[in-house]
Amino acid sequence: MMIIIYICVVALNVADYITTRVVLSHGGRELNPIMRWIIDGGLFIPAKIILTGIIISGLYFTSASFPVITIITGWAIVIYYAWVVLHNLSQIFMVGFKDDGR
Repeated sequence: MMIIIYICVVALNVADYITTRVVLSHGGRELNPIMRWIIDGGLFIPAKIILTGIIISGLYFTSASFPVITIITGWAIVIYYAWVVLHNLSQIFMVGFKDDGR
């Protein structure tokens, strides 16, 4: 079960990075002030790698002692990142439709 959560967390963080870059390239704005500062400082890739590593490590090291809580927490993180990616995609589609004149 945990391997699926790890894969989802990594995949969704990659998708978050890509979709955020697309939104920003179309004039969008990062709403999270901490991430905005990180992006403006050119540290987006290192920050995503470090944050993803911390999440995966935290889940890994707590999974033996607190398996149920870790699984619930892992799926909550997956749901959060899925929401972030879906939000970014909605912004991309709105901009795409504007650019197409629709």
